[in-house]
Amino acid sequence: MTVTVKNKTVYLLPNILTALGLFSGFIGIIAAIEHHFIAAIYAVFSAMILDGLDGRVARKTGTESEFGKEFDSLADIVSFGVAPAIILYSWSSLDLPCVVLCFVYVIALCCLCICMDAGVFVCVCVCVCV
Repeated sequence: MTVTVKNKTVYLLPNILTALGLFSGFIGIIAAIEHHFIAAIYAVFSAMILDGLDGRVARKTGTESEFGKEFDSLADIVSFGVAPAIILYSWSSLDLPCVVLCFVYVIALCCLCICMDAGVFVCVCVCVCV
């Protein structure tokens, strides 16, 4: 089923939210490398919120696309795969409580799901279960 949208700028909204989530993941990486761990945690948390919004906005506006799905997967891998790994790696060189470290890891990898479409493997998604 194809949805016709009269205004092409509506297609930008979910992709802008995905780009902001990707940017937030990069900010988390940079903050972790510079040992600003609270900022890195906020960046990963904001990426989690933006990840939850972009798919909902795309479905509500009828602007889902293959590019959007792939772009969202890239943003998820950076924000919830690479950024937490770098936060953990940077944090492991310091003597900080393990509870906070585990909290960051659990938030970032809240859900690891295997995406299936009609029984055919599509991708492995790092996503937030909502």
